[in-house]
Amino acid sequence: MNAVIYARYSSDKQQEQSIDTQVRVCTDYALTNNLTIINTYKDEGKSASKDVEKRTSFLKMIDDAKKGLFEVVLVYKLDRFSRNDYDIAMFRHELSLYNVKIVSATEYIPDTPEGELMAGMINSYASYFSKQLSGRVTQGMYQSALKGNALSLPPLGYDIKNKKYVINYPESAIVKGIFSLYNKNWKIAEIISYLNENGLKNKRGKSFVPTSFERILTNEKYIGIYSYKDVYIPDGVPRIISDEDFYKAKKRLGEKELRKHTQKISYPLSGKLFCKECGSRMVGKSAKGGEYAYYTCLKCGLSYSKTRLEKQILDLIKSFLTDDFIVKTSQMVVEYQNKLVADNVEVKELKKEYQEKTRLFENMKVLMKKDPIAFELYKDDVLPSKKELEKIAGELREAEITNQPFNFNEVYKSIKKYQNGDDNDPEFRDDLFNIFIYRIELDKSGINVFLNIQDEKKQPSPKKKLHCFTMVHPYFRYATIYV
Repeated sequence: MNAVIYARYSSDKQQEQSIDTQVRVCTDYALTNNLTIINTYKDEGKSASKDVEKRTSFLKMIDDAKKGLFEVVLVYKLDRFSRNDYDIAMFRHELSLYNVKIVSATEYIPDTPEGELMAGMINSYASYFSKQLSGRVTQGMYQSALKGNALSLPPLGYDIKNKKYVINYPESAIVKGIFSLYNKNWKIAEIISYLNENGLKNKRGKSFVPTSFERILTNEKYIGIYSYKDVYIPDGVPRIISDEDFYKAKKRLGEKELRKHTQKISYPLSGKLFCKECGSRMVGKSAKGGEYAYYTCLKCGLSYSKTRLEKQILDLIKSFLTDDFIVKTSQMVVEYQNKLVADNVEVKELKKEYQEKTRLFENMKVLMKKDPIAFELYKDDVLPSKKELEKIAGELREAEITNQPFNFNEVYKSIKKYQNGDDNDPEFRDDLFNIFIYRIELDKSGINVFLNIQDEKKQPSPKKKLHCFTMVHPYFRYATIYV
């Protein structure tokens, strides 16, 4: 069976597998699954969350699929294809029209129609519960934190030596300069221009940008505080900034953020809500200082009350949260996650890459002593940097954290709590929307709600004016709310 590889690397992300690693893992998968690779499409420095039109190799691949050149698109992970679940489903459907399927080399997805639906649903649950439960299944990291060991890549001003944070003095001078200028009432844009004009770089060796400054100005490591979850160790990190300078900057930043976010209203359905008339995303708007809030289509002018819509969606979700549903869903989440852990290629590949780079690093150190001339000739081409090794080690730690088996009781309790939660609690409401809602389409006649739920037998109460589930898309079920 002919197959192609699609690989994408977003240059703004530090912890992503390189193009070469993605291609190597996909090639190995093809060899063990009787797939013949006929082409490789690569988009470097392209974000999956940005406009697809900018990903030229991706569009070329879609065009070639229409010509019937291959039957399989092989990706390292589905988020290489797109980070938007809806885009994944839509492109998967389009490719299926040309008898082409998407296969992930590192994620287990059953090759059946039921499996496609189940994967879309369970991926949503599993990714959420992975974050929720990671704190309970990483006791080893917790014990390491108690010793003050570094558990992540160091911020600007620090390196890691023997598992501890140590000061990088050239970088620490930059950090001190940032605090000094900010406390002299320089604007962040002015500081950025000053740093970049003088050729100074951030921790990743790139120019400074505004998004990194809040993290710098609020990072307690700079005043010697080590923290990880509930571990809090004063003087656990070498100090760079005085308390006076740190809290002065933090106060100024806090006042700025307070002014910026006054009367800010959360619109949790943004990104999932679309106008059925024109297909545009609907956005949140407010009037009279936030007294009236609503979702609106900027193109068609269609508007709908935020309070009313969110209440209707919450009622719909809760109508499905029966005890039987929670038990079945918990079982599927646990089985799916544990299968991912058992077959995890990402962790194995990162361990292999780290071992190879470490061995090469040590061999080059030996060569440096034995033959300095040869070392100088080859070091730029083959010598991995210390930062590169630290980066791979950080990626490995992150992959091991997010690839832990789930416990049924923990998952069950996590879903069960949503049966009787407080609808007025923003965190509770946002969690329900993020886990269970896939897409919402709204027009003047009604609201189509696509859910991450597989349950054809469930009949919502007639009092809620809901249709029972009907199949309208090859991967998702929906319900209609009359307006």
